[in-house]
Amino acid sequence: MTWTDETIHTTRLVLRSYDDRDRATVVALFTDPQVREFLGGPIDLPDDFEDYPLGRQPDVWAVEVAATSECIGSCSFKRDRGRLELSYTFVPTAWGHGYAEEACEALIERVWAINGDTELIAVTQTANARSLALLDRLGFAETERFEEFDAEQSLQVLHRPT
Repeated sequence: MTWTDETIHTTRLVLRSYDDRDRATVVALFTDPQVREFLGGPIDLPDDFEDYPLGRQPDVWAVEVAATSECIGSCSFKRDRGRLELSYTFVPTAWGHGYAEEACEALIERVWAINGDTELIAVTQTANARSLALLDRLGFAETERFEEFDAEQSLQVLHRPT
């Protein structure tokens, strides 16, 4: 069982597995220039993407507005850097409403409840002021800067509360 076998409810959101009704949002998360501005630019999807079944992906949650059932983004955890890393991406119409903060807070709370990790990391471009501000509100603190994907990156750490 992975963490994403659960559906997580917040005041305004539902974090759940992706399904086929989320296809337009998934396409936007990969192809919209605004969404991908600090993520290396738009990604070309395979020609057969329309036939690709969306569904459960380990440690990836679709973020849905509970009142409308509209999928507005994605949050995930991965260990590509050897530590548990929080990632998130949202469509532009969801920006500025506090949805990313609400979704990330819920996932962080869940991680502390079920996982033994003592810290989480997040990485964002130093040029991404919105993401840096979100990480600050969530309690992350920068520990290093480095160059990756032809841009300066900020590695941020959040320690488990004692």
